[in-house]
Amino acid sequence: MIEADEDQNTPKESQNVESSKSQANNDKEKTDIPAKDEMTVETIQGTTNSKIQASRLYFPFNSAEPKLSKSASKYFKQITHWLKESANNKIILTGHTDSIGSKKTNYKLGLQRANIIKKMLIKFGAPKAQIKVKSKGENKPLKTNKTKIGRKKNRRVELTPLN
Repeated sequence: MIEADEDQNTPKESQNVESSKSQANNDKEKTDIPAKDEMTVETIQGTTNSKIQASRLYFPFNSAEPKLSKSASKYFKQITHWLKESANNKIILTGHTDSIGSKKTNYKLGLQRANIIKKMLIKFGAPKAQIKVKSKGENKPLKTNKTKIGRKKNRRVELTPLN
C-alpha cells in the first residue's frame, strides 16, 4: 500500500509493504518445494572428511524413474565434478526401502533404486567405475514404518563418498 507523505506530497511505503515482501518470499519458497514425483536430497553434515557430504536421496512412493528436484540436480553436478577430479574419489550408493512388500522384493527394490541413481549420475558425466551400489532393503529404517511419513523417509538411497 502506498500513502502520500503529508509534508512533501511524495509517495512513501507503509508497513503493509513488509507483509507484501514477506508474502513474495513465501511464494518464492513455495516454488522451490519439489513436486510429488521428484526425488529430493538431504545432505548429512559432518559425516566424512571429503569435500562432498554424504546424503540421503528420497524417492517418491511407487517411482521407478523419479524426476530430480532442483537441489538434487545441483548436488548431482557437484558429485560428478568431484568424481572427475580424481580416480581415487569414489561413492557407494546404498538403496533402502520401507517395509511394504517381502524382504526379498525390498532388497531388489533397494538395489534397483541405487542403480537408478548410478545411471542418473552417469548421465551427468560421472565415471561409472567410481560408483558402487548395494542394498539394505528394509533392514535399516530411519523412521518407523507404521506411519506414512516414516515410510517416506525410509524410501531412500544413501550416498557415501570415499577417498
